[in-house]
Amino acid sequence: VDMDGECIGILIGGMYGCDNFSIVTPAKLVRIAMCKALAKIIMEKVE
Repeated sequence: VDMDGECIGILIGGMYGCDNFSIVTPAKLVRIAMCKALAKIIMEKVE
């Protein structure tokens, strides 16, 4: 649930161009990349 919430936050943040990930750890980078890939798949399924 926490992971999903974070993904949605990244999605919304990314859509509106507010980058609140100025301090990014490698682990967070990986998670962001995973969330973006996941979002891409979800968007494709929605369309």
